[in-house]
Amino acid sequence: MSTETYSEICVRLFESSKKCDWNAAKAIFYQNRDWVRYSIHENGETALHFASSKKRSKHVENFVKNLVDMMEPEDLELENLNFSTALHMAAITC
Repeated sequence: MSTETYSEICVRLFESSKKCDWNAAKAIFYQNRDWVRYSIHENGETALHFASSKKRSKHVENFVKNLVDMMEPEDLELENLNFSTALHMAAITC
């Protein structure tokens, strides 16, 4: 994959994760399911890191549930550069 393509995907996933826009994210993940574990930010966060750090709402819960359903169990252990998992970021936000 070219750097330009990777950057484009990261920007689109970053934006959809920040907004918890599942329809936008789903369209990206259906192109390549492996992108659920890609780092989409310079600090190593995945889409799940961003979504799980949002203030809890039904909209956020739906996004996170759908995303987790696409992931493998070991994907939940992915850490950012600060060694934080998405679960850790969710706990900090609560």
